[in-house]
Parts: sequence; C-alpha cells; structure tokens
Amino acid sequence: MLDKGKQALGSLLFFLKNPYVLGIVAIVFIITVTVINVVVIMGGTLQSESSDEDVENLYTVCTNGELNKEKFYAMFESAGAFTKKGDEFIAVSKKVSIDPVLLASIAFNETGSGTSKMVKERNNPGGLYDSVNKTFFTYPSLSDGLYSMAKNLFKNYISIGLVSIEQIGSKYAPLGVANDPNNLNANWVPNVSSFANKFGGLTMNCESANLGSGNFVNPVPNPTITSSYGYRIDPITGAQSEYHKGTDFACKNGDPIYASASGTVHTAIYEGWGGGYGHYVMLQHGDKYTLYGHMRTPVVKIGDKVKQGQKIGECGTTGSSTGYHLHFEIQLSPMGERVDPMKFLNKK
Repeated sequence: MLDKGKQALGSLLFFLKNPYVLGIVAIVFIITVTVINVVVIMGGTLQSESSDEDVENLYTVCTNGELNKEKFYAMFESAGAFTKKGDEFIAVSKKVSIDPVLLASIAFNETGSGTSKMVKERNNPGGLYDSVNKTFFTYPSLSDGLYSMAKNLFKNYISIGLVSIEQIGSKYAPLGVANDPNNLNANWVPNVSSFANKFGGLTMNCESANLGSGNFVNPVPNPTITSSYGYRIDPITGAQSEYHKGTDFACKNGDPIYASASGTVHTAIYEGWGGGYGHYVMLQHGDKYTLYGHMRTPVVKIGDKVKQGQKIGECGTTGSSTGYHLHFEIQLSPMGERVDPMKFLNKK
C-alpha cells in the first residue's frame, strides 16, 4: 500500500510540474474567483435596490407632539459643535414655536452634523448671510445662532404655510436653478428627511409631513407635477380634448421610482410599447391599483411583495412619451376606472 501511495504521489508531483497543467489550473482559479466576486457584487446591488434607506429617505416619520427623546438625544452624543446641545435645540424651538426635530434635521444637514467651519467658527448653523456687509453672520454663541436660524425658518417658511420638509425644500433648495448646475439641491429633501427619521420623526404638522394625510406617498423624490389628471392638450397629437388618466411627475433618466403604497406586483412589463405606457409596473393594494408608466427599467417581478417607498423601477421615456417623466395612475380595477391620484396622495 505504501509503495502504491508513493507512486501516486510521484505521479501527481510530475503532473503538477508540467507548465501546461499549471497554466490551466491558474486560469481555472482566476475564472472561479472572478465569478464569485461578480455574484457577491450583484447580490449587494440587488439588496440595495430595495434598502431601508430608500424608504427612509422618501417617507418621513411623524407623530404629533411626541418627541422620541431617546433617539433625539442620541444624535447629540457625538455631533461636533452640537455635542450635548439637544436641550438648546428644544429650548430655542419652543421660543419660536417650531418643531425641534425639523430645526435639528436642517441644522445637521447644513453643517455636516455640527462639523462645518460655519458653525464651529461663526456659530452660524443656518448659514445666514448678511447681504448688507456681504458676508456670513457671526454670532457670539451657538444659542444665538440657533435662535436666528429658528426665527428665519419660522418667518420665511412656516409662517407662510411651508411647513413640511418637501415644502421648505421647494423654496430653500429649488430644483433646476442656474446656481445649482450639478443638481445638488435634489439631495436636500431626502437628506433632511433621513435626519428627521434618525431623530425619531417630526413632532408637528404631521398632516403635511409627507405632503398630506393620504394612504399613498409620492412615487418620486422631490415631486414636481408636469401634467395633472383630467382634460388637457395631448402633448403628442395636439388634440384639445385628451383626457389624461393620471398625474405626470418630472424625473431624470434613471431616477428611482418608488412604490406609493405597500402591495403586490400585479403587472411588470420590461419591453415593448406596453399599450402606450412603455415599460411599466402595476401594484395591487387591496381594492386599488397603482400604475407607474414610461419606466426605463422595472426592478420587480409579478408576485413580489413590496413595501411603501421601496424602489420598483427607474425613470425613463418608453412608450408614448415626449421626455423623461413618470406617469402615475390610481385605478379601482386593473386598467378600469381611474381616479385623480392627488386625492389619495399625501398632499393637501
């Protein structure tokens, strides 16, 4: 048995010394490692398609009058100039009658969680600018700077009815303006919303926290309506009496499209004309259905269970479309009666 074992081992060593064999082994090893890496990367990508962060950035938690003190104060444990300053945010907010979570969320977003030079060197968490002296304000203390920021927030936004993060963002960080060529303003609403959720959720104006009090949320970030439900001029034919069966929202090529409510994927069309809708997804939510048209790419399949705010596709211009946008419908039966989405969406 030993002699046979030595003979086998000798044969194996001779076999491995062959340069052609070693080359083949090396190639097989490289291919195997590459395949494994691709699978891991694809797995991570697919998970991120419907991550909790997508939901968090779209849908803002809100509970009237109930400050989650544990989460709120935890955010101030290590926050640069804001460290251990949670009580100051609450005190200043009470003076001005605004939501401390809203004030803190904007301040954290504007200062990189209390680390910017503006707040550390000027005590100016709101980046308030002195137009007379053409420089940013410098305040004697952080409390003074917070108070000025809170007063500005109330005077220029909340007092005129801009109370939700989306409404404030439409004025503070408007989209498509000349001084924002890289479209960085598009990040303002989702970033501030994310901070608000980390603080435990907004505590005031909950009826407007997600643009109203309906059961459906907006299917795109930073929603801008480009064509409403009802009669309109057909953008393709020019006909005067075309009845638009849904609401169109502006979006850019590849922007995420979110599920307006939790439900089940009823239809998913990945190619072709799609009856004019192009590539589209239809979700069933009990006795109602939502349709998301002109997508570039749906990322769900029939039968999938989806959560409200989960990414289900990407903005495109497929089907009967004149440019990148989302056509959104709420239906009472599949391809049956349509209703005005704005009566159901979280929007006043």
